[in-house]
Amino acid sequence: MSVQTQGDMKAVFMTQYKKANFGNIQTPKSKDLMFGQVIIKVHAVSLNPIDHKILDGKWKPAAGKPSSKNPAVLGQDISGTISSIGNGVKYFDVGDEVFGISWSGALASHRYARSEQALRKTRRRATKLN
Repeated sequence: MSVQTQGDMKAVFMTQYKKANFGNIQTPKSKDLMFGQVIIKVHAVSLNPIDHKILDGKWKPAAGKPSSKNPAVLGQDISGTISSIGNGVKYFDVGDEVFGISWSGALASHRYARSEQALRKTRRRATKLN
């Protein structure tokens, strides 16, 4: 794994198959949100077998071949806090804790996501069983 710096957000990404990089890429900006999108400040992610297949080049990301101009950020399952909301988002507020699937890009400090890809975490009280 190599370290690169070009931006202000830490991420695990690849610019070519079979080589993961840790470094900085551009942070998602509120002004770039499309209709129905949110930005999630990432707290936790999980890795799945598909992430390994993408890194090895056995599964091609929908965004196309990774390159230095189009780095592919790995990771799919995501948990975090909504940090920004685009037009058309009805069911979330800034600060809501959410989890969901991002289809790519979870291994970063922030992530764009369509609002329907996230669910609000619930706060349940522990129940004493008698």
